[in-house]
Amino acid sequence: MGLVGSNAAASFTRRRLLAAAGLGLLAPGCLGGGEGPTTAPRIRPQGPPRLTGPIRAAVPPGSVDAADAADFTQLRGAAVDLVTHAGGPSLSRLVASGGIDAVLARQDDIAALAAQGLLAPLDDALVPNLDNVLPALLDQPYDPGNRHSAPARHGAFGFAYRADTVTEEPASWEEFFALLPRYSRTGIVLLPGRVEPIAAALAANGADINSDDPDDLTAARNLLVKARPHVNGFSTNPAAAFVSEALVLAMGAGSAFARQAPAAAFVFPDGGAESWIDAWAVTASSPRPEAGHAFVNHQLSPASQARDWQLSRTPAAVQAAAPLVPRRLRADPRTRVGAGLGGGFTPALLSPAGLAQRTQIWAEIRPGA
Repeated sequence: MGLVGSNAAASFTRRRLLAAAGLGLLAPGCLGGGEGPTTAPRIRPQGPPRLTGPIRAAVPPGSVDAADAADFTQLRGAAVDLVTHAGGPSLSRLVASGGIDAVLARQDDIAALAAQGLLAPLDDALVPNLDNVLPALLDQPYDPGNRHSAPARHGAFGFAYRADTVTEEPASWEEFFALLPRYSRTGIVLLPGRVEPIAAALAANGADINSDDPDDLTAARNLLVKARPHVNGFSTNPAAAFVSEALVLAMGAGSAFARQAPAAAFVFPDGGAESWIDAWAVTASSPRPEAGHAFVNHQLSPASQARDWQLSRTPAAVQAAAPLVPRRLRADPRTRVGAGLGGGFTPALLSPAGLAQRTQIWAEIRPGA
């Protein structure tokens, strides 16, 4: 912060006099004291402006290292309160209730929050680290031009199998579903809900995972209904069950299996599959939008990206984070930067009509149906 008024003038004059003395234009003693030139006062470099808080950030469980918040508080002064969310309508209600400054959420949730007017426009000038994000993650259909969000991490869904039990080497969703009758109810688990299992069935039939075409969805429904008798159940975290050797085949995210069942044979399916992008956004109701933007920018720094990459095993959005994590992490196909990008991997982004049709399908195959 600069000096004002007479103090500024005095400081400026003194600096000019000291410069003149350094050039030999003034004789020793001209600045007073009679014992040679006076040394200029040392000016300490100032860091970024201090911010007020607390900042409340809503994040998926296990996605943000607590050290990120501590680091931000040390650098900028504002405390950070990390609040976990499960996405979907409950996230919309949380943000709509007020008091949330920043949110980390999946691309479909970001699109929904923006459509509801719950997100502030992203001020690029306050998020310079956005320039470091992988270009492949930017300007996606869920947020064209990144008007509201800044990608922070990404990944893809696939499936895993016990290589000592499953003698085949399935490489696609089509081959995954074809194996179910052979290993019927010996430990087969699918992800639950209206999105992931139906996306897998659409991909198995060669359709776009975001298709609203009734014929595509009917074919996906028929495939899942046929598979249902062979499935033991549904789980939001099938990777955890592989540790106890309870499963033979299961759907899941690459990062989850890398973290919880590294010995399982995991496959990113050929021919298309569902990927996702988690992105940061500042809420429209935030009483501290500048602080919210500052925290988003902090979360895109290489250090924060590396910490969260190690914590969640979910690939970072910033390539510069790679040298800061163990080599095994940045080299593992399940967790390396770029996992699930290209090759037919598509982030889920469903229309209301498509979501309604998927809701009907899920009602037919869910437990107890």
